[in-house]
Amino acid sequence: MAELFARPETSKAGQHSTNLAELLRAYQGKRRRVGDALGISEQTAYRWL
Repeated sequence: MAELFARPETSKAGQHSTNLAELLRAYQGKRRRVGDALGISEQTAYRWL
């Protein structure tokens, strides 16, 4: 039964943090600019980390 609820290897949270890490490097750590690029708020970008 536990297998039914196991998290997949590539969860959304994992995908977000990977994409954010790449964007943060590209934008020199500026969360606001990353948020603008993704169409999300700076706070949402921070939460996704």
